Amino acid sequence: MSTPKRHHFVPEAYLRGFVDDNSGFLNVYSKRSNMWRKQKPKQVMVRNKYYHQEWAPEGVDKNILEKFLGSEVEPRGLSALQKLIDMPEALDANDTAEIITYLQLQRLRVPRQADMAKILAKRFIASDLLKTPEGRDVLKHSDIVVKDSFRIEFMSMMHGELSPYFSRMNWDVISAEEGSSFITTDSPVTFFNVDFKPPAEPGAALYGTIVLFPINKHFDLAPEFRIS
Repeated sequence: MSTPKRHHFVPEAYLRGFVDDNSGFLNVYSKRSNMWRKQKPKQVMVRNKYYHQEWAPEGVDKNILEKFLGSEVEPRGLSALQKLIDMPEALDANDTAEIITYLQLQRLRVPRQADMAKILAKRFIASDLLKTPEGRDVLKHSDIVVKDSFRIEFMSMMHGELSPYFSRMNWDVISAEEGSSFITTDSPVTFFNVDFKPPAEPGAALYGTIVLFPINKHFDLAPEFRIS
């Protein structure tokens, strides 16, 4: 199995659900350039060797995470989501587990979440160092650097942490109105709560938090947290 060097942090197969029916291209808007462009799903939401683990021990495939996501998590999750649309009455516990796993990893794997994790890690280390005179002296003369590899460790640490909350949500599939469609972003799994104003973002465990996830341009998944 060949491993491309350019790794999608949002799956190519998922992005195909948002292409223009006539051209097969995505209509992509860049906030950075404030411009629109047309691109194929293969060309967007990718980073070079994003999941490559150069530090992996000898004998361990350095692209094991990329291959696992591409061969297991993504196809199983997307298949279960399609089943949710086409045959919701046939959905079973395994399908639900595949959907939750897919949503959880999609939430954690994007650069925005990885960058936030590194910021929080840096703050935690700094606050711990500030507790002692020696630590405060270190901060005066040094800077805290969180390596890029931490985002892989972050995914590993957080894997499973969102599952208890996702599994206790009421799940609704919403259809787009005729003549309109849903859009997606480079961070498709969004937490929303009316009590939080952007850029602040609520936690999954807060009452009233909903998880917005456009399955494709025709359907959106919007569960709501409940206390049982």
